[in-house]
Amino acid sequence: LWETLEADPEGAAAGLPNRTLPSDHHPVAATFRPSPAPRLDAAAEEALMALLAALEGAQDAARSELQAELEAKAPAPEAEQATDGKKKKGGKEKPSPEMIAHIQETRKRTREQKEVHLQARQSFVEVLGELELDALERSMNLSTWLESGTRSLP
Repeated sequence: LWETLEADPEGAAAGLPNRTLPSDHHPVAATFRPSPAPRLDAAAEEALMALLAALEGAQDAARSELQAELEAKAPAPEAEQATDGKKKKGGKEKPSPEMIAHIQETRKRTREQKEVHLQARQSFVEVLGELELDALERSMNLSTWLESGTRSLP
């Protein structure tokens, strides 16, 4: 039976090696029991998912609102104008200057909105603790969501 060094008064006073233990190699034994990984409790995880859903809902609503606004401002499509009854090669004609301006404005505003949404998602994640991040990572691929706002399975 192994005993601790403290159980041997001579060994405790003089150290090792000594008469009872002539070697300075003392056997060591340990038993390890893995503890479960800490996890966010169910109520906190529900609250986190509700905040996530609120952020996604607000971003979806903003996207829809911008799309509706841009569609309302779109110029009316021009009627086909025949030039000597011949069509251009390739079948496509250049859009009107108004349509080009609208397309450019649509792209610009969409790009700006995506940047604002990306910053909002990053801010959301930056304030989360380790357990909250773990909960999000169990439910979705966090890097994909940050970049695109789209949930995908981990």
